[in-house]
Amino acid sequence: MRSLIFGIFLGLFELIGAILPGNCTKCDAYKCFEEKLSCGPKGYFTAFGYPNCRRFNEDVAIARLSPTGKLWANCTTNCLLDAIEGIFMTAPATTCDQMKLLAFDSHVRCYVQCGFCDVCKTDKWALARTYNYCDFFSVAVLKQVTAIVKTCGLFSCFTW
Repeated sequence: MRSLIFGIFLGLFELIGAILPGNCTKCDAYKCFEEKLSCGPKGYFTAFGYPNCRRFNEDVAIARLSPTGKLWANCTTNCLLDAIEGIFMTAPATTCDQMKLLAFDSHVRCYVQCGFCDVCKTDKWALARTYNYCDFFSVAVLKQVTAIVKTCGLFSCFTW
């Protein structure tokens, strides 16, 4: 029985290693995902995932966040990357359009699961300085914002 369990874990480890080589950590993972799927400069990985990951993980952005905000940023980064790995593992033939939809679908879950409803109250100015407001002209991003407002409550995050 132990051999079977070990074999399953070893197989999962090898599968994850096949998805992301060791040099594909943190935000650079988006570049590696792009190499795997080749969605181009307007694809999710290059146009949205990588730049936003970098923006939220650069030293100046992290320095503006409270300790809870820092935990949220790290948790959300890992959650979003895990979600994409999961998509590759469960649906290896995913197209670029499908990946974009599935990746965006993971955003609300990751934000909320990592504590955004609390962080938005204490770190709203730091968050406001970090977001790229051009992203808010995207239908996919507006859907996320709407879902987060429904989950957290309109006056929970967005009152000054």
